Amino acid sequence: MEYREDRYIHYRNVPTGEYNIVPVNRDGKVLHIQVPIFKKQEISFDEIKQLNLDDYGKYVEACAEDVSFVHNYFFDFWGAIMGAEAIALYLLLKRYCNNKDYCSVDMQTIQMKMKKGSKNSIIKYLNTLEKFGFITKIQRIDLKKNNSDTSPFYKIRRNIPLLSKELAETLPEKLRIEHDEFLESNNTSLDESTNSDQKPVEMLKSSQVVKSRKKKSSGYVHAIS
Repeated sequence: MEYREDRYIHYRNVPTGEYNIVPVNRDGKVLHIQVPIFKKQEISFDEIKQLNLDDYGKYVEACAEDVSFVHNYFFDFWGAIMGAEAIALYLLLKRYCNNKDYCSVDMQTIQMKMKKGSKNSIIKYLNTLEKFGFITKIQRIDLKKNNSDTSPFYKIRRNIPLLSKELAETLPEKLRIEHDEFLESNNTSLDESTNSDQKPVEMLKSSQVVKSRKKKSSGYVHAIS
């Protein structure tokens, strides 16, 4: 199915640096915690298309025997960093890309296919994938559904990156030895850091704040600052 980008407003939630103080009941005691306030920064679809998550880090060289859906390196070493649930979620999102580097799949479908009842758990795994540069999550406003928020749009990294030196040092000893052997056999080395968080930040430079929508007799319109 062709993706209709003109149907949606795409945006990222960006911290404003301000907070709301919210009372929370814990073990019979009322605590007041700071909850960050976010603003919606609209991103043009041209900017999203230009976003390439493969610009950072080195690719894992692959041949047929190395591949089981994705490179075995992903399971062997990234699994130890991110956990099995994040690994499974990446494969699920990649399954919906259909030879592209993006997809949109709703939370209910993800929950059903991963057999996870908690939305918070899925969000946790999505955040893990985004932290390590495997996905970038773009929120959307559906212009055909009263300008309501809808399921996110995901940019997916196509190639599996090597760990950074910093991450490789956190592997259990047995896996560190295996990882060193992998690097030696493939005659490659590691970067100090992947800087995987820089691309989404760069994309926001030309973004605009999403303002509230007002209903008119001809339908809904949106205002951009």
